[in-house]
Amino acid sequence: MSKNELEKQLLEQIQKDQNLLEGLSVKILKLLMRPKMRRALKKLEKHPEMKAAIKDAEFHHKNLLDKLKGLSDDDGRVPKKYLDLVPKWY
Repeated sequence: MSKNELEKQLLEQIQKDQNLLEGLSVKILKLLMRPKMRRALKKLEKHPEMKAAIKDAEFHHKNLLDKLKGLSDDDGRVPKKYLDLVPKWY
């Protein structure tokens, strides 16, 4: 076995171990941070700038849907030349 092959095997093993460790640490961190995130999100819901940002996003979403409906014909189908503009969920 050459030195280069041995190095590759060792690097692969280290990468596997590192991915496992990162996966576990992320799960533990999520478990510990869950209550803090809930409290932070509740505070954000009350913040006036956040409320304004949400309303703005809802407005633009509604505006986009209206424009997509304008592209469709009477049967609700979008012409082929506009299909790449329409998201799959529409």
